Amino acid sequence: MIRNWHHRSRIALCLLLGGLMAGCAAYTAEPSLLAALLLNSDPRLPLKVTVSGISGTGLVLVNGSDTVTVNTAGIYQFPVRLAIGQTYNVTVSQHPASPTNLCTVSNGSGVMPADGVTAIAAQCGLAYRLGGSISGFAGGSDLGLLEANGSQSATITAGSSVWSFTIPYTDLYTYAVQIQTQSDSYSCSLNNAGGTIATADVSNVNVNCVSGTFGTGGTILTPPVFNPTPQVTTIAGDLPPGSSSGNTDGIGGAARFNGPDGITTDGTNIFISDNGNNRIRKLEIASATVSTIVTGTSNVTGMTTDGNRLYYAANEILYAYTIASGAVATLAGGNSGGGTVCAGSNTANCLEGTGTAAQFRHIQGITTDGTYIYVSDETSNRIRRVALASGLTDTFYGDGDTTLIQTPYGITNDGTYLYVGESNNNRIKKIHMTTAAALNLVATAFKPYGIVTDGTNLYISHALNARIYMYNSLSTGGTLSLIAGNGTNGYVDGDALTTARLHGPNHLTTDGNALYWSSYFRHAIRKLK
Repeated sequence: MIRNWHHRSRIALCLLLGGLMAGCAAYTAEPSLLAALLLNSDPRLPLKVTVSGISGTGLVLVNGSDTVTVNTAGIYQFPVRLAIGQTYNVTVSQHPASPTNLCTVSNGSGVMPADGVTAIAAQCGLAYRLGGSISGFAGGSDLGLLEANGSQSATITAGSSVWSFTIPYTDLYTYAVQIQTQSDSYSCSLNNAGGTIATADVSNVNVNCVSGTFGTGGTILTPPVFNPTPQVTTIAGDLPPGSSSGNTDGIGGAARFNGPDGITTDGTNIFISDNGNNRIRKLEIASATVSTIVTGTSNVTGMTTDGNRLYYAANEILYAYTIASGAVATLAGGNSGGGTVCAGSNTANCLEGTGTAAQFRHIQGITTDGTYIYVSDETSNRIRRVALASGLTDTFYGDGDTTLIQTPYGITNDGTYLYVGESNNNRIKKIHMTTAAALNLVATAFKPYGIVTDGTNLYISHALNARIYMYNSLSTGGTLSLIAGNGTNGYVDGDALTTARLHGPNHLTTDGNALYWSSYFRHAIRKLK
């Protein structure tokens, strides 16, 4: 009571002195505050925002739990008034629609001043939505997407058919959408993931999902279900009996390759190192459409993907191709100077270091766990490792001698172990990806070339003897069995064990539905289903 009497006395004195006394400015500058205090009512002040440039409707501004909805330009007041010195933080909860606007708040945070003037403003302008369709995402944990250039994320739940980022983008914005988090039950990939906003909403960044866990080594970790009588089919390249080479893009048999080598998949597309054409090709599994995505490479061999980037080896240099933007960056190799000679023997063309300071001798297969690239450096008798974050290359396994590992060729992983085909030792090596502890998993009695896992089995190609085998375990004691080819070189589709003929089956991959391989000598991509 005494405090209120003192407060009102001070106000009255301010009025008598015409506001000249020190400390009177707060009262005389805001007549509504003065009236409220004299009447012993709520002395709190309104929090106001000036909105301009808005052409859509449904803008929602928030301050804590307090909201105000705006449909036209003007000055707006939040329902809850603030005491002098109370903090505020005004942000956009929902941007306008019909047409879409992007609104930006300035001077949005601070403390309520005594005169109640905050200068909070929301400037709006035309903007455009970025999203697309979703297919095949039927269950499992949420899928996370990221717009890499602006770091906006979106969470997609199973059963969704469309998606979009919450915050729209201005005209001419260059976007690059990536998979941030895969579902635990479905492997998803993106089409049309990169581009530039051009005065219209973007609705064709499409998400395609297939059943199975995505293995970051460029395979789907779900065993394919083969037909009761498995069939070999040529899906792209000159169809049997022809086997002509070329560099034509097209659908199925209209496309041409020249010595396809490395092969990997994101579940929707197969990526192929077209060795003789010095190109990277993309094969859309559903339509068999072949397109060229990288040109100007040379001697392209091993290849893998983490779903957002494609990693490939060309002339003993590792490159990273960003699927959304098409940008190509050198990851490691080339030896521009500063590398350190590898430990052990057989050290020719074997340097360790960061980026281009490193050197590889003869890259065959590569695989990734999302943190490192693992490289079969064939004639160096080593498994090399490249850190994706830093580009640092070191030796993960082997010392150059043939005792530990000899001529590693194909390589794959299940997230815990590497599986490596030793082509001159006729065996598969299993190596722990953390400790590098290794064992000889299975003797093959033939030179293993390509190798891939579905998380349960291993598939191994015998390029020189025109066969493909399956090892039905990831531990010792499994059974190695023939699943395609009969040892006679040829180029015939049909029953996998009787009619079909293979010629130089090389690297392998699987999308959880079928097994695919590059037919180097027949310039084609074939599958077993």
